[in-house]
Amino acid sequence: MNQPPYIYSGPISDNSISEVFVGKEKARILEVEEDKRFWYAITPIQDNEVFYNREDGTKGINRRS
Repeated sequence: MNQPPYIYSGPISDNSISEVFVGKEKARILEVEEDKRFWYAITPIQDNEVFYNREDGTKGINRRS
């Protein structure tokens, strides 16, 4: 997509990830089947950093989009 809003999404392979953010926007996490999960966020900003929080409180950066 080249015009706002922008959709960011991806699979979650680490079961300890409890939250995903795209910039300041909190992503929605969907449980697809069994222990497979998928996240998505819609934001008006094109270039955002994607990061996550784990259940133990640690944070990580997923990618720069």
